[in-house]
Amino acid sequence: MKRVVQHGLRYLVVAGFDALIAWVCFHILNRNPTTVGFVFLLAILVVSATWGLRYAIFMAVLATLLYNFFFLPPLFTFTIADPQNWIALFAFLITAIIGSQLSERARRETRQATQRRKEVERLYALSQQLLLSENVFELLNKLPAYIAEVFGAAGVALFLENKQKIYLSDINVQPLFPQEQLIKCS
Repeated sequence: MKRVVQHGLRYLVVAGFDALIAWVCFHILNRNPTTVGFVFLLAILVVSATWGLRYAIFMAVLATLLYNFFFLPPLFTFTIADPQNWIALFAFLITAIIGSQLSERARRETRQATQRRKEVERLYALSQQLLLSENVFELLNKLPAYIAEVFGAAGVALFLENKQKIYLSDINVQPLFPQEQLIKCS
């Protein structure tokens, strides 16, 4: 429910932002359609980079309607008299959507790069713990706890097949199989 409200509020903010741009450009600025188009495009790219593609496409469609109604002759109608304005309107809409898609792709790749960086940091932290261990027996006793700590696991069980022994990160961690079954499975 909270997510639905959040999405609804974002759509309202995007619509309000479009309306504010149209009002400012119509009442305060000189109503130059080219300038208005660039202001809308910039706002659409900001929304795409911040909130994602679905909001940017909604904003692009709404901005196209506002652009047509307030800035392309004949004003205050959704009709377009000059065929060049049709081209301008569709070019605006397509540019807004393509720009939004590129922005969304960059945002997604940034998120993936951050996730990969965190994974590398975890592996580096684990390797540092492994290098600090003085002997193999100490390492075997501490390795499950290191793994649990680095990867945020609730518990880790490490089974050495050649020794038929289980090393646990915590005494409260229960392995998936009892040790007797593990010995029989190998």
